[in-house]
Amino acid sequence: MPDAPAHACHVARCPELIPRGGQCPHHGSRKRRDGERGPGSTGERGYGHSYQKARAYKVATTPLCERCARQGRTVLVQQVHHKDGDTSNNAWENLESLCTACHGRETRARQGGPA
Repeated sequence: MPDAPAHACHVARCPELIPRGGQCPHHGSRKRRDGERGPGSTGERGYGHSYQKARAYKVATTPLCERCARQGRTVLVQQVHHKDGDTSNNAWENLESLCTACHGRETRARQGGPA
């Protein structure tokens, strides 16, 4: 049986080819070798069980991006945004169903970038 074709490492601009998808040995082990950690689990970032339940209910009841809907566009919700930026405040009035584009604009605006 012939070998599967090689794939590029998933790290941008890495020229390494590997037999399966993922990262080459250099990039795949870098975090472990350097002792680095990613941004943390969803629970560590404030998106624990309470948020997951609130998010599921918000998506079920408001399945369209609220900002796009106000402009007459029909775009499915992809992210549930905390209006006040507090990830522990899962009150219904603090959650907003957004598409990725609207959430990105909101995030850039909060960080002082162009909306």
